[in-house]
Amino acid sequence: MLARQGVYVSNDTPSDPNLEPMRASYLLLGLVEALMDAAITINGVVVGVVCCEEVGRRRIWLQIKVTAMMRSIATVNVHLARLQGDDDRAGLPFSV
Repeated sequence: MLARQGVYVSNDTPSDPNLEPMRASYLLLGLVEALMDAAITINGVVVGVVCCEEVGRRRIWLQIKVTAMMRSIATVNVHLARLQGDDDRAGLPFSV
């Protein structure tokens, strides 16, 4: 889901059906009540995730915050793609 959408926002993780697989093993352990996750990608392949979490209370992620996250991640993705291109041209292995 995250790989396809690029960003996933949940204002209420305890009741979000999409997060059921990770509820017991992660969300409840840290009392994460809301989250906004964004995929870091290189050429469409997810290589990392940036996570913003609200602990102990629910949060409504404003569109301005979601847009800021998406813009920031887009900048990271462009820079990583450029670095990979530099390494490819130099014949070096690339790793994140």
